[in-house]
Order: sequence, then C-alpha cells, then structure tokens
Amino acid sequence: MVFLCHDRGVPVVVKTLAESRFELDFSEVFAEALAVARIQHPAIVRVLDYGYTDPIARERPFLVMEYFADQTLEEYA
Repeated sequence: MVFLCHDRGVPVVVKTLAESRFELDFSEVFAEALAVARIQHPAIVRVLDYGYTDPIARERPFLVMEYFADQTLEEYA
C-alpha cells in the first residue's frame, strides 16, 4: 500500500511492503534502500527512511520516499 503523508510539513510517500511478495529477506531489501538513499540524482526518487513499524517482532516493513508530484509511469508510457 502507498500513502501520501507529511514529515515536518514536507510531503512524503510511505510504502508498506507485503512480506509475501518478496523473495529477498528484508535485511537485503533495506540494504538496497540504504544504497539508494545515498544516491542523489534528479531522476531517482530518494529513500528517506525504512524499517519496521514493530521492530521487536520485525513486522510491517515500510519505506519512506520523497514525494514526486508529476505524471505516473502509466501516464508517461
């Protein structure tokens, strides 16, 4: 699921990740998110944060990404 939220007044997108849809362990997914977070390029949406809403049980993983207000990929194609 994707949610448009605000972090200190700045729009961000929070994506919840369905664990059953990933073939990778979430430690690998989060390692990739960290690598993407280090890249700053105008064509790449930045990952701002990631983790679990319940870190002790390691449940409900999420990504927080910058909000990109433009056309969707479906509209672009």
